[in-house]
Amino acid sequence: MQLIKDFILLTIAIAGVSAFFMTLSAQYDSAIRTESARCHQAHIDAQWAHIEFKSEAHAVSWCEAHADDWRELVNGRVLSAAAQLDAELDH
Repeated sequence: MQLIKDFILLTIAIAGVSAFFMTLSAQYDSAIRTESARCHQAHIDAQWAHIEFKSEAHAVSWCEAHADDWRELVNGRVLSAAAQLDAELDH
């Protein structure tokens, strides 16, 4: 009887941990797919963030402010990195 109770508790614990990690993964996935996150990551991938921005916070705030039009404001190097990032995320 004790073995059955232990097995049930273990199953519940595993289900809880699994649900936690699935939720965490879903939240990360939705955050990385925003335009401001793509803007920031494209600048990093193009190795252009340290040239364009004074700090990491400056890059994040600029990308958040220009989430709708950042692709029109950046150079070809960042656009190329953004296209590769889009292909990876939107597969």
